[in-house]
Amino acid sequence: MASIPVSLRVHASSTSFPICDTPQALDIGLDGSSGNMVIYRISGSHRTLIDIGNVLSVWSRWLPTLWGIKPMINRSTLGLEGESKWSCVAIENSTVQLTTANCGPPIKIACRELEAALILIGGHRVQSDLSGTQFPEYSLGEEVTNVARHNHRIHQIAQEVEEIEL
Repeated sequence: MASIPVSLRVHASSTSFPICDTPQALDIGLDGSSGNMVIYRISGSHRTLIDIGNVLSVWSRWLPTLWGIKPMINRSTLGLEGESKWSCVAIENSTVQLTTANCGPPIKIACRELEAALILIGGHRVQSDLSGTQFPEYSLGEEVTNVARHNHRIHQIAQEVEEIEL
């Protein structure tokens, strides 16, 4: 069976240099033969591989950044020879700023668009990989206990009053 590469392009919402070559974007793809997710930085006619790995490992790096939990700083660019680093950090208005040295100007990308592309491209692969996996069942406990919550001040005052005549 032939392998057809599938990718989605997420365009930048803004760039640091408004007169730069277009497009300024990220291509998120899935390699059909290996099943790896690949992320390319697009700047004009240049295409540079910045991240690759199985879908779950790419999600574990990118999604926390998009959610503002953990930035990716000084990651090595895979598509260029020599030392080239890139960083991706969450900034205001639900956007991330991607800085790629020697690959193009810094760009801002909407978190929702990038998140949707990552999940859409990798979702089917994860589903097919995990479809035959048996997950263990854990017992949460044999005894069922009722949880009672009291407002202790009201409870304390109620204990002090014996009877109220109406």
